[in-house]
Amino acid sequence: MHTFETFHQALLQAAEATPDKPALVQGDTALNYRELLALVHGAAERIQALGLGGGRRVLVGSLGKADALLAVMGCFAAGAVAVPMPGRDWEQNAFVLETCAIGGFFGSEADAEALRALGRADLPMIPARSACAAAAAPAGPCGEDEALILHTSGTT
Repeated sequence: MHTFETFHQALLQAAEATPDKPALVQGDTALNYRELLALVHGAAERIQALGLGGGRRVLVGSLGKADALLAVMGCFAAGAVAVPMPGRDWEQNAFVLETCAIGGFFGSEADAEALRALGRADLPMIPARSACAAAAAPAGPCGEDEALILHTSGTT
């Protein structure tokens, strides 16, 4: 049995051991571990290029399931904290923005427009997977770093 300090370490090992094995299948998206790791590292590179690694918090906006997962995994690889949007209620999302000290976001143009309406045009947008090029392994997190913050509606 393997033990890992971080999720990203587990992904690296799986990609090394079984690079051609299916890793992510969602709708029309089918990626093997090599492809998944390249996209995750591309997302991490974009996060770090914006100065959002090292524990900074990144909002994961309204993306498809596969893209949202890639964004979260990119945050993990970059040492950023992934903060998935709790939903499409921008009043609740405004609360998340304020309380989590969000430094940037993965999302759509619709998310960018909603953020501008909230007075947060300052947040840099990290494009979804289609714009993320493959890259080398980023300087990742350590096992003591925060990785994920989840907000719920309070009814769960």
